[in-house]
Amino acid sequence: MNLEKYRSLFFSETREHLLTIQKLLLETEGSDVFDSGRIDALFRGAHSIKGMAATMGFPRTAQLAHHLENILAEFRKEKVVPAEKIELLFKGFGLLGEIVGVLEGGGKEPDIDPLSQLSPRPAAPPKALPAGEQAPSFVPANLPSTVRLRVEALDRLHHLAGELLTTRHLLENAASLNHPQALKEGLEVLARQISELQEQVRRGRMLSLKQITDPLPLLVRDLSRQQGKRIELRLEGTELELDRSLLEALADPLVHLVRNAADHGIREQGVITITARREREQAVIAVRDDGRGIDCEAVRDKACQLGLIPSSQAAGLDEKALLELICHPGFSTAAGVSDVSGRGVGMDIVREAVSAVGGRLEIGPERGQGACFRITVPLNVAIIHILVVHCGSHLLGIPINRVSRVLEIPRCELAAGTRLTLAPAAKGRLEPGPETAPLYFLGDLLGFSGEPPEGMLPVVMSERGGQPFGLIVERVSGHKEVFLRKLQPPLSLIEGLFGAAILDEGRVVFILDPQELASIREQRPGSARANRGAVPSPESASVPSP
Repeated sequence: MNLEKYRSLFFSETREHLLTIQKLLLETEGSDVFDSGRIDALFRGAHSIKGMAATMGFPRTAQLAHHLENILAEFRKEKVVPAEKIELLFKGFGLLGEIVGVLEGGGKEPDIDPLSQLSPRPAAPPKALPAGEQAPSFVPANLPSTVRLRVEALDRLHHLAGELLTTRHLLENAASLNHPQALKEGLEVLARQISELQEQVRRGRMLSLKQITDPLPLLVRDLSRQQGKRIELRLEGTELELDRSLLEALADPLVHLVRNAADHGIREQGVITITARREREQAVIAVRDDGRGIDCEAVRDKACQLGLIPSSQAAGLDEKALLELICHPGFSTAAGVSDVSGRGVGMDIVREAVSAVGGRLEIGPERGQGACFRITVPLNVAIIHILVVHCGSHLLGIPINRVSRVLEIPRCELAAGTRLTLAPAAKGRLEPGPETAPLYFLGDLLGFSGEPPEGMLPVVMSERGGQPFGLIVERVSGHKEVFLRKLQPPLSLIEGLFGAAILDEGRVVFILDPQELASIREQRPGSARANRGAVPSPESASVPSP
């Protein structure tokens, strides 16, 4: 019997069982009362994994699950849960999850002796992760390769397929008879149907944030024991749904942030809180701890030691700009780097992962109030709305969710160092001052030649780290809904590029990351055109197919 077609189902269901078992064990460990219902649920989970593993031809995995099932059977018989046996179950199911992860990745089943301290024999160990990268978890690291759809959703997709076929016939008939009005009406119907199809597919790709946050309580438990601390993890709003590609990108950053908080933020005891909420078409995920916070003076001194900023400029940096420096590769204020983390170790990885999906990372606040790392990402990374702008002969796009508003300013009033003071009205006013928003010519940031024309110039306002700034462009052509295409090397290595899209007329438009462009400009204040030539001409660029 060929069981290959059932592999994905086995791994998906095993993952669900392991998540449930993890929650139940944490609840059992934290309770002083014997709960027979909870023990029965644990037993059923182990029994199900045993049966599925045996059916799939993984005898050693089934043997380990059977051994864990026997331990749980003792609980049911004795009506007591010894602490040492709970620890044994944590180790056992952790090993089981690790093995399932190896199998799901295409590896071979290791030689397991469940009576030898629940460890695989050295001859064929399961794949191990580098120390400090990820704590043990019951759940394989990758998201499930299958998704569940309601029957109603499948019925609607089936119905849409029929409607699209009918519309195709109508358009073919209108084209053969050369009826322009019928063609126009048919295209309008087609547009509505495609929009609904996009929405149905988008919903089908959405998964709860719980997929990547549910394993974190076990991570915090292990870190607490490892460091001799009392750490509580609170999860709020994790029922929020995101595109699965976003979850894949955010899984490792969340682990890094939790480890940093546990190791560097919290001293003897404290709380780590992960909150998630929706803001318009964006998701905001915050990781906070109530520990010692980030020592800004230590960051300032370390930045000077590493040569990231000259001593003459260090004193003038505000707190937000200073905290951005901890995302520099290898930056850490720790006296020594532990196998768990150092504040700053891995933060460059976090920022890169978040930026890769069009998100941004903000860091704050102050010493004595703990630390907060806030991740903002779009809900959908495939279909996005962009503001189309012009710089000379170049056509460019800026994601709408990065635009706060668009102003107009006379070219004659703009000069080097001009800053904008935002008024309550939509226009704003120009004047120098420390509390004003910096303005940048977009052409300068991208290294384009030529000067902006005279007359009224649009200013696209955005924010970075809560601080407003403006990008001066030559013209705004409105906004469009586009399919975002990820760039491949070497284009993906260019700073400030988010992706690309193909417009209605077939023209390629590069999509910019305004926050990253502003960051580049602030890091290189002496070279307004330092990035000249970095962005290629859209006419000569090749964009990979999705």
